[in-house]
Amino acid sequence: MARSADDVFRDALALDDEERERLMRMLNATPHGGFATPELEQYWVEESARRMDELARGDVKSIPLEEVLRDARARLSRP
Repeated sequence: MARSADDVFRDALALDDEERERLMRMLNATPHGGFATPELEQYWVEESARRMDELARGDVKSIPLEEVLRDARARLSRP
């Protein structure tokens, strides 16, 4: 059975910085991934690592996808 993205994400947070960067590069190299320029790719590698560090330290709180979608649907349905 496939694991959920949340499970994989939690495991990714346990990786050291070098392995997290390696994982991000692997994901970005998938057929639907990739960036227009190497500079843009480097920016997002660094930004992703920064955000993952914030989550790991508890500086920010993640929001479950279901909650995000519910809030977005509610905002879109307002007159």
